[in-house]
Amino acid sequence: PILRLLPFFSSPGSQVWALFAIANLTSTDKEKYCEFVVRENGIPLIQNILNDVRSTQQMINFAKVILENVA
Repeated sequence: PILRLLPFFSSPGSQVWALFAIANLTSTDKEKYCEFVVRENGIPLIQNILNDVRSTQQMINFAKVILENVA
């Protein structure tokens, strides 16, 4: 459910919260949550955050943390 919040640019607060939560989870329990992000097709959603002009710097920073953790 948390990945479903990522495409909603009409609700940036929800996006930031979701990105923060995923960044935190993939940092603290990498084995479990990095696999989750990959398995649930979260990588394209996170890449969209990085490439969208509506993304804030905070969103971009969290997205980068997630992608670094998954890599």
